[in-house]
Amino acid sequence: MAGRKQIALQPLLAEAKRAIAGIAEAERRLFLSRDEILDGAWQTGKILVGLKERVGRRNWYLWLSVNLPELRNVAQPHPPRPHRTACFAARN
Repeated sequence: MAGRKQIALQPLLAEAKRAIAGIAEAERRLFLSRDEILDGAWQTGKILVGLKERVGRRNWYLWLSVNLPELRNVAQPHPPRPHRTACFAARN
């Protein structure tokens, strides 16, 4: 009787193992994406810090809106994305 139960559990056990492996693979991809995003933000922040030094603090936001409008985050305008990436670079 126990042997039959074990045989009956095998398909579900195999399905559970596939699901767990799928989750592990998804987590691996997520961490790779996260690392790519963080590295990109850090590199962008360093570039923006250099630009801000040259453009000048007083003109910074006006200059950004004209020259880098793709940085504007419509869903969350404050703090602006350039500010977040520059802060990220400065703190790391």
